Amino acid sequence: MRPPSLAVLLLASLAALPLSTAAAAGPRVPLLIVPDHMGSVPAMKDALAFAFQRGVPVASLELASDYGPLLAALERAGYRREIDLFPAPWDWRMSLVPDDGASDGRILALAEPLAKRDLGYGAGYLGDAFARIAAARPEAKEIDVLAHGLGGILVRAYLQSDVYGAEVQRAGAAVTLPRVRRFLQVGVPHRGQAGSWNRWNGNFIDPSPNRDIDRKLFPLAFQAVRTGRTIPGPDRPLGRKDIERKGAIDPAAFYRLYDQGERALLPTYPFLLRPGGRATVAMGPGSNRLLLDLNAGSPQAIAWRDRVKRAVITHGSGLPTVVAMRRRVGPDPTDPQSMPILDLPLLRNGEPSAPKPEQVWFESIVEPAGGDGVVALASLLPDHPDGVRLVHRAWAARAAAPSDATPTDGPVGHVDLLANREVLGWLVAQLVGARPDASPAPSASEAPAPSPTASPDPISAQAGLPEQRVDGRVPAAEISEDLHRMAASPEG
Repeated sequence: MRPPSLAVLLLASLAALPLSTAAAAGPRVPLLIVPDHMGSVPAMKDALAFAFQRGVPVASLELASDYGPLLAALERAGYRREIDLFPAPWDWRMSLVPDDGASDGRILALAEPLAKRDLGYGAGYLGDAFARIAAARPEAKEIDVLAHGLGGILVRAYLQSDVYGAEVQRAGAAVTLPRVRRFLQVGVPHRGQAGSWNRWNGNFIDPSPNRDIDRKLFPLAFQAVRTGRTIPGPDRPLGRKDIERKGAIDPAAFYRLYDQGERALLPTYPFLLRPGGRATVAMGPGSNRLLLDLNAGSPQAIAWRDRVKRAVITHGSGLPTVVAMRRRVGPDPTDPQSMPILDLPLLRNGEPSAPKPEQVWFESIVEPAGGDGVVALASLLPDHPDGVRLVHRAWAARAAAPSDATPTDGPVGHVDLLANREVLGWLVAQLVGARPDASPAPSASEAPAPSPTASPDPISAQAGLPEQRVDGRVPAAEISEDLHRMAASPEG
């Protein structure tokens, strides 16, 4: 037998190299990581300044430690920071985009925030990330994006904008904004999340994905404003007069001005139970205008899936999740000892309290297996179908995984999913494996995402579940839906 040639030996040696070494021969398509609400945190030296200023400089932010396992997995796969891996922290307390005044499925007025990197909007931070990529990789015309939670809504706003992939003026020079090749979404709330409703109305009884930020940041900033300090921001200053209502300080008014990003998380599916038992989409001052715009089905609507070559949607499932709200007044007559109210000033060291006799509050309705612990299943898929195929995979604990979810031994929660080694390996494979223009061949657990209009809403489909009470919460069995009726009650 002839000995193998030098060429064969060389090829075999190259094939045996670790992926990270082999990938070093040339950069990949740039990958942008866009984190969730509360997924960006200040660097240690900037922590106090972050509390007392909104719209902070990009350089003072970094991804939260929850993204450490994801970044490590990508680096093991050969990605390199600021060469083909670009974390994009952003100040999630800012409005995501300017309000263009219409609900037509397309976003206008994004050219200036993106081009000028206007930190008065989340889009300005996205524009800064685009500029970093353009400086490091001027030859790159398209990018991949991996977005988590609210970060996915920010990316959708860009995809559905009139300046997607367009030429804009930046510092007197024409630049072309990037096109998105692969769009990977992890736990993106396409129809909002019910747990944000209580927070928007001043009740913090439903924990956020980052309880530490709740306990430390918001009470500190609120106390500063209440005692006369003004918090500056690129959109507007926030002072004591802004949160006074009829001579009293209103913590809910403070929160709505301080964390405007939370508004883009308010639910737009039928979540609000009315006296007649009907769930409605809230419209008005507390509505989620951005998602109502993005999901509008007008003839002018832009389908975000048409603007990417490959879309991947993944999320956890099978966990108890707040899916709806019921308006109540005064103490719960069926459980007078329940304490369902946690005011913002008491977040740090206080305890929940019972409602006052005439106090309006909202019961959180929990489905035992209603979502990923933060986002309901009704919201984890987009509203509108289109012709582009995508990859969809849900993950659930092996012991209780339904037939349409992939069983795993790792965590499946909204944030914890990013620490699941099986999930991370699968995400990396979506980036470095299949061709972006290939139609994926679906398996039983990885199939084109169904349209919510073609299958029962996951909320109403759970009717008949046994009752489960947690801190005065009620089951989802009583929910019915009316997608088009606007709430006329004061809470709307």
